Amino acid sequence: MWVILSLGIVYLGFSHCRSYSYDYSLTCTDGQCLWSASDNNILQYSTKYNNDPDNIRVNTISFPKYDLLESELVRVDSNGDFADSTKMRSDKKQKFGYSIRLRVRQPAEPNSRLKVEKHIMFLPYDIGRRSARSGSKSIQDFIDAGDSTTFKFNKSKNITFLGVLSILAGCVSLLSAIIFGRWSEQPRRTKKSS
Repeated sequence: MWVILSLGIVYLGFSHCRSYSYDYSLTCTDGQCLWSASDNNILQYSTKYNNDPDNIRVNTISFPKYDLLESELVRVDSNGDFADSTKMRSDKKQKFGYSIRLRVRQPAEPNSRLKVEKHIMFLPYDIGRRSARSGSKSIQDFIDAGDSTTFKFNKSKNITFLGVLSILAGCVSLLSAIIFGRWSEQPRRTKKSS
């Protein structure tokens, strides 16, 4: 029983890490760019933004390099939504995180020649001010350097604190089960006196 419970805790740790993992990337080669997202919460975000024509979050978006217009450092709330910090007091700004938003030209409708500017949240998570600033700057430098042919920028997360903690606790418990054999001591059997 102890071994099965320990293996269950290890399994829960691995599944927690897997459930909260993500990988967002922007790859540009030979004048064509591809933004891709691999996220277990992507369905939540794509259904959330389908009604908003100004924001799009889907699995992949392909576009020519000349349609990539700008990369900017933005503030995001805990749900990964863009937060306009210019209209907020400084004490309210502190609760928002930092992320990257891309401005691209996309067709107004499927199979349309007319293109409109749309904003794509590069990733809907707080990645920290320094990381978001350096990522936004490297993407903007690629946009400004018109003759560059290849570029790749990637942000990913594969482990969580709770997942690693569960895996370690399960491994310690499993090791204890192998060494000691049981969770608790068996009560001593006493002889009845006659």
